[in-house]
Amino acid sequence: LCALEDEQETRAATLADRIVTDALVRGECDRDQNVYLGSLFTRFLTRAVPDLLFLPASAGEVAEALRWAREEDVPVTVRAAASTALGGAVPADGGLVLDLSRLRHIDIDAQGTVCVVGPGARMREIHARLAERDLALPVYSSNLGGTFAGWLVTGGVGLNAFGVGKAIDIVRAAELILPSGELIRLHADGRLDVPPEDPHRTHRELPPDQAEEWFRARELPPFGLRDLVGSEGVLGIVTQLVLSIGRRPAIGALLLGFATVEDAVGAAHWIADAAGRGGPRPANLKLVGAAHLRHARHVWRDEDARTWRHLPSALSAGEGMP
Repeated sequence: LCALEDEQETRAATLADRIVTDALVRGECDRDQNVYLGSLFTRFLTRAVPDLLFLPASAGEVAEALRWAREEDVPVTVRAAASTALGGAVPADGGLVLDLSRLRHIDIDAQGTVCVVGPGARMREIHARLAERDLALPVYSSNLGGTFAGWLVTGGVGLNAFGVGKAIDIVRAAELILPSGELIRLHADGRLDVPPEDPHRTHRELPPDQAEEWFRARELPPFGLRDLVGSEGVLGIVTQLVLSIGRRPAIGALLLGFATVEDAVGAAHWIADAAGRGGPRPANLKLVGAAHLRHARHVWRDEDARTWRHLPSALSAGEGMP
């Protein structure tokens, strides 16, 4: 209880610093991490600079911000790592930007079967924390700077998708703040945790057949955990994910050469049909054209000739990565 009170006092003390109105800082929100959209888009075709930037430090602050924005009819844009290159984290009409980068907690259960991550937890940090215990995510994106939550709501297809599945396949539950400010939890089996009617309880659990009725009573379209995939934050803001994890595997690569495209495609079909029944199922399966491979080999030779390859830093060596 004392620790919780100290945390609340810290949040209250920093609240003024986390409500940002400074024009220079707000101006940084007019772009994603990987691309600069240009002033023609950000200043003339849209209002890409928000009127206000807020960095919530808890799910409760996210809920309060959404309730305020709804009451005041203020547009909301969700941002964390902003690592896409498509403008998904960039406002179209000013308003409020909710920067979730401070909600970056990563908690691993004692048995090493699940981890709980916040929407600001980046892939590199998740990998490193799991690797400390010889654990790993079964499926993950190629963008180490992005967040798992952001990857999930923008599609969630990435590395290991062939052998293990998509991001949603390892999500057991997701906590979500609805536009109304209500906190709900979506479970993979269709159960729904909603705010309790009894103030002495923390939540109320609804079976799948009652979840639809709960949404409709609030004039919301019913949805479940899998509907978050590709939702881009429209259904609500993810504040926490419960992910299945496993032992850190040893991964190797095989490069098979074929005389014709037909032979390569035939082999891919055979692997898809036979793998997993008598042997291990490949994590990835890629069809690479001859021209692409020829250029890749030039790049490999160039990189191997560079001094830094012999004395790599911790980041470039892949330390702590799957």
